[in-house]
Amino acid sequence: MYLDVIKTIAEAEERARALKADAQSEAKAILADAEKAGRAAVADAVAKAEQENKNARQVAEQKAAEAAQATRDETKVRAEQLRADASQRIDAAAILIMERIVNA
Repeated sequence: MYLDVIKTIAEAEERARALKADAQSEAKAILADAEKAGRAAVADAVAKAEQENKNARQVAEQKAAEAAQATRDETKVRAEQLRADASQRIDAAAILIMERIVNA
């Protein structure tokens, strides 16, 4: 009778050890999977951030190019206006000089 009880206890202890080993093995596998998934999520987030950064940089460069072109266009128009004003003033100055010479 005592032998049966000892045998039953030994079997229960063996089952407990096996369950514990299985649980530890499963926990290690879950942890490894979680770490792998975490690394993949981080890699995906980094790739997404890099792509968003690239897109934002392209948009900014395009806007800067457009702004620079607009500034060049405005400067060109203003330069033409200044040339036209200068030309009129030169003509007026020449007439004034000729009048002073004639009247002198």
